[in-house]
Amino acid sequence: MKMELLESGCLKIVLSNEDLEEMGLTFDRLDYRNAETQRAIQRLLLLARQETGFHHNGDLTVEAIPLEDGCLLLLTPAYARRRVRMKKAVGKGRDIWTTQSL
Repeated sequence: MKMELLESGCLKIVLSNEDLEEMGLTFDRLDYRNAETQRAIQRLLLLARQETGFHHNGDLTVEAIPLEDGCLLLLTPAYARRRVRMKKAVGKGRDIWTTQSL
């Protein structure tokens, strides 16, 4: 698992398939109406606060993007202006997603 607090106030989390499995999830089953997903997001938010200082008050947009070996989550607080562009680069037989500040 990798967490990065972006300049825009967004939080980028890269989860491997192993990370998802430890949380009892798969990319296909990520759905905030699902109790397992809710628990996982809450756990990630606590961890992110400890590791990066990420904190939000109010609404939070969570975007999930599939990766070959897991997924990328982009969490955007309602107060932050999403000034991040997701860029897909294909290399060595797998998709690679990077973030670029605007």
